[in-house]
Amino acid sequence: NNGDVSGNHGQPDAWVVKLDNSGNIEWQKCYGGNKWDNAVSIQQTLSGDYIVACYTESGNGDVSNFNGDRDVWILKLGNTGNLDWQHCFGGWNDDLPYCIHQTTNGEYIMSGYTESSDGDILGSHEGGDAWVVKFIESNISGFVFNDTNLNGLPDEEEQGVAGHLVKLEPGPRYAFTNNTGKYNFYADIGEYETSYIPVNNWYATEVAEYQFSVDYLHEAIDTLDFGIATRENSPDVA
Repeated sequence: NNGDVSGNHGQPDAWVVKLDNSGNIEWQKCYGGNKWDNAVSIQQTLSGDYIVACYTESGNGDVSNFNGDRDVWILKLGNTGNLDWQHCFGGWNDDLPYCIHQTTNGEYIMSGYTESSDGDILGSHEGGDAWVVKFIESNISGFVFNDTNLNGLPDEEEQGVAGHLVKLEPGPRYAFTNNTGKYNFYADIGEYETSYIPVNNWYATEVAEYQFSVDYLHEAIDTLDFGIATRENSPDVA
């Protein structure tokens, strides 16, 4: 956490450094949590950003959805090193990446190693396996939050709600909100509708569905938020 390095989270961090063509540092960033985090492969994407394959032992700081032991940890960085998104892949045991590459259609493929037989891993042969993962970058997202003042806007004190269902059509496709109330979909160019699916005594306070267009490949639409609340005198076990 000195010399050319700043922003260390404690213990080893993944460290990404951008150099100009004379070897001068344009920017540098540390990524990780309070345990061991290591970057092993990086590629510039078709959009000029960066995709980084790491492994992590952390479950805090920049890392969320940690599965256990060591996880494959994928970072998407903007062209100045800002963290656009991150995702852990793996299971309960050791899972490590070796290389990541963006395909010509904008998807990603990662090769690695796994000792897990649960979580994201299917078809384990026992012992250590080669592990190849193909994944897409979500470009449709939103926030489902407890709208305590019923104004339909995510105010600072209002928290996201986990485990609620959102639908994307045509399809239909479904996504549950994560622990922070976020949901994600991938959508190609076209016309879509996303809607909140009421559960138990919850209802959407203002907007229950959005109609929108994806006009170009990988266009990001991240404002499809749903304020929800429970009906009066309806106790919620959760």
